[in-house]
Amino acid sequence: MGRSEISCRILQSAREEFKAKGYDNASMREIAQRVGYTTGVLYSRYKDKEELFSAVVKFGEMAMEDKIAERAQLDILQERDFSATLCSGRNDVVNRMLSIIDVVYTYKDTFELLFRCSKGSSKQNYIEDFADKERVLKAYILDRLSTHSAVSDNILSSLSHNLAVAIHCTLFNSVLDLPKEYVI
Repeated sequence: MGRSEISCRILQSAREEFKAKGYDNASMREIAQRVGYTTGVLYSRYKDKEELFSAVVKFGEMAMEDKIAERAQLDILQERDFSATLCSGRNDVVNRMLSIIDVVYTYKDTFELLFRCSKGSSKQNYIEDFADKERVLKAYILDRLSTHSAVSDNILSSLSHNLAVAIHCTLFNSVLDLPKEYVI
């Protein structure tokens, strides 16, 4: 059995363990036992449970990062500044959300781990971190709020962040629970 096959078996075992028990309760010993290895084999490849969890979710995270970067690059190529993005408003936000939905459906197991099983890991705030990176929705909300409000910019900024997190959380959990056509 080759090194890459061993790694694949370990990652699959880890995925199952994290999904069944969550990050906090997952056991490196049980992950190793599921595939008939010692914990020494795991630790020769991953320094700790955190690094193993990161390896399990790596490809889904990379696909999402690529999608965010692709959208940002598209904005630059089209020479659209951020205010122009807001002017395109709802359609741009909807298109970005649809592309996010596609990635989440493609890597559904990964995002289920990130959203529902990551408590205690460095990924436990994935949705909040994501909302910070995917700034278009947050800016669109801020623009809509500031048009109709007399409260301070700090309050509006905080509120727009919280609303963007809530929308992403709702969207991602819907993707995990519902067929794609319902979510769209």
